[in-house]
Amino acid sequence: KEQVITNDKKADNDRGLEKEVERTEIGETKPGINLQGYCANNGCLASKAKLPVWVNIGFDKIAFVSGKTWFICPDCKKSTVESIVRAVLYNSEHSISAVADDVMCVTDNNYQCSYVIKSGLSYELKASKIRQHAQSIEDLRERSEQAMNSIEMRNLMTELQKYEITVVKPPSLKGNERLLEKIQSDYGGDFNQVFDIGRCTILCDNPTKLQTAVAVMKKADQFNLIVSEDKDFFDKKSKTHHRFHNIKLFVPKHDVYIEMQATLKNFTTLDGYTVIENPKLSHSFYEMIRAWKPKDHMEEELKQASDETLTKINDIICEWIDEREIKRVANRYKAHSELGILKPPQLREVDKEHVNSKQQHVPLQLTAFVYDQLCTFDPVKMKGRAVYVVLLQFFKTHIMGDANPASCADVASILKQSRSQELEEDEAMSQALETYIPLQANHFPYVDGDDHCNAQHAAYDCYQHVMDLLEEKKEEEKKERKKRRGKKEEEKNQQQQQQQQQQQQQHVIILQGKSGSGKSLFCRHLEDTLWKTYDNNSAKAIPVYISLPKCYDKYDEPHIIHQALQMKQINKDMIDTIRERASFVFILDGFDEIFDRYNSSINANVNANANANKERHFYKRFHLHEWNAKVIITCRSHVLNDNDNNDNNDNNDGNNNNDDNIKHIMIGSNETTTTTTTTKTTPMIYLWPFSKEQMHGYIDKFVKMNKTNQFNAYSDWTTEQYETTLQSYPSLHKMVEEPFLLRLILTQQRRGRRRRQRRRHFTQNQISKVQVYEAFHEQWIDMHAQSICSKLAELRIQINPDKIKWTLEKYCQDLGFEMFVQGNQ
Repeated sequence: KEQVITNDKKADNDRGLEKEVERTEIGETKPGINLQGYCANNGCLASKAKLPVWVNIGFDKIAFVSGKTWFICPDCKKSTVESIVRAVLYNSEHSISAVADDVMCVTDNNYQCSYVIKSGLSYELKASKIRQHAQSIEDLRERSEQAMNSIEMRNLMTELQKYEITVVKPPSLKGNERLLEKIQSDYGGDFNQVFDIGRCTILCDNPTKLQTAVAVMKKADQFNLIVSEDKDFFDKKSKTHHRFHNIKLFVPKHDVYIEMQATLKNFTTLDGYTVIENPKLSHSFYEMIRAWKPKDHMEEELKQASDETLTKINDIICEWIDEREIKRVANRYKAHSELGILKPPQLREVDKEHVNSKQQHVPLQLTAFVYDQLCTFDPVKMKGRAVYVVLLQFFKTHIMGDANPASCADVASILKQSRSQELEEDEAMSQALETYIPLQANHFPYVDGDDHCNAQHAAYDCYQHVMDLLEEKKEEEKKERKKRRGKKEEEKNQQQQQQQQQQQQQHVIILQGKSGSGKSLFCRHLEDTLWKTYDNNSAKAIPVYISLPKCYDKYDEPHIIHQALQMKQINKDMIDTIRERASFVFILDGFDEIFDRYNSSINANVNANANANKERHFYKRFHLHEWNAKVIITCRSHVLNDNDNNDNNDNNDGNNNNDDNIKHIMIGSNETTTTTTTTKTTPMIYLWPFSKEQMHGYIDKFVKMNKTNQFNAYSDWTTEQYETTLQSYPSLHKMVEEPFLLRLILTQQRRGRRRRQRRRHFTQNQISKVQVYEAFHEQWIDMHAQSICSKLAELRIQINPDKIKWTLEKYCQDLGFEMFVQGNQ
């Protein structure tokens, strides 16, 4: 077998074929002095395999005698390398001398010079970083300009252009102001470290062309030029991940270095040659943070995050990550017109001139730059969209902060999550939404017992009417803005107050109804529907349901919206920013429940100070005019009509009755005269009772839901059975027209040992509201008492259920009485 192989090798040689022996080296050459030799340590794997190793000295001056001087082995880390056979000086200005019979010395600045080292001779090597040789900045600029226009450089450019390689020579050298700033910040004032005063950019169609262009430049000696430094950041990442091949050419005729940067056309951000959207973004970002010296720990973290963001942007532009990953990032893109980017609090009340002044520190300028980019950049290509996503993430995390929303879409997301949490905690409302039946309404209140009067005013769908009003207001706002743009400045000032009043009225819808008519349920249903149509589009108004009893503070009325948003997990420091950017539909529910406190605060102010502000209109008292919002407010009907609600107000004008005063609280002025003498009125909507069709639809939904959730023991009942049972109680006929009471009546099917007591409630033909509420109260107590007993049982605590029920019932009675007393006070 061995003979056959030998014959095969010989046959190959006879045919002119010969295998090349692979040369293996340990380590690599680096800038400065590099010595190659052999390790003498028997325990070293490189020594055992007799492999040459590279010893990196760097920029230094050394003297040695080959075979007598020991160097540290890069493999075993011991001083066992003595047989130096080769020296390579790389990317440096260097000199090497050998002492034999006479002294031989060579000085050079070629990017890579290799010398054979002979055993027994004494050598001296010196290597330093390449530097310009100018006497002043002006001298350096003059030399650079002459070199750029030299015949040597023109010949090199012509040679490259023959092979369809684009050579971009800037029309002028780097600006003096920018140059001085860079010399001072990057090089401590040493202008001889600057090489890009004169720079050419080489743009290639593909990596093969790039490789060819670099190879041609490395043969610059044929053009009387010297390649003094070669840095490959195309296949190996630079600090910023910008992808290019950098070559420094020495022009001996003018004793100056100039820079050649080669990259692909797909990667360049050069104006006029780039295919990248918003090419100045990455370069401007780099220039802003390049010389930044953080002052404290917070700035240090922001600087680090900025550096990481720049590398991510360049990873996308220069394709350090594959196309599939870039596409995955780009798929998360949403246009700023949809997001509604919020202005950072740092920029509030700060003008652009102040931000860009040299006295300002980098964080503020960086904040303004990123915010401006996010508000103006509209990418359509994959890379541009991916870059936008990366920049937005930086903005969210490091400028706005994770705890704060960065856009209207974030605000909407927080509020939507808060709404879900509220409904999870309000089980009754969640279940009521499942059985929601569209409510009917009218511009006139329903008159009990007067069918003729009610028939004259046909009812309409409340939801659709409210939606139509919201859309009308949106169109009116557009027309009003257009009209105002066409007016002169003096006219605007003269009519400002009238326009504000008109805007207030256009923005308010008042919804009235009896207790239990479904006002709160309608509000939640409206909120739910508006959320479904929102679709994270900042051009649409964000719906916000606000329970006035939970948020109202008579000592801080102007900030009631602030208080409500904070309760919904919006940071108070962001509220003013959100107010300036986002639009809302505020659904204020339960004004009747705060009316006494609201009215008493007016009286207290007036009694304390005769000159106190007597403003009564809630819109102004709550400072709603400061918000870009449409307002829907609910109130129980009697609050607007019952004269007894304001008996204690002794400060009213004698010509106005209490009814007018209360209406002014809700409505303000009923009329506003505009320049076109158009009368604007606040829409007033009255909820009407359920019709027979609505009752049937509600019961049908209740039956379906009861089969799943089993609210009572009659989960197998049909809609017809419920309706037949209700018809047997004439006194319930009016009650079941109210959604809340209808639900209570349907759920009052008692279980267990109180069924006999339930029959005492419902066996009589005459059933009052008190009996319905009493039955509901008993069932509520039963349900929560059972829940408490179950939780205690899990903790292995035994307790008498009747005792729990008695205690809970007593607590509820005491609490209700105390609330009643406080309400009267």
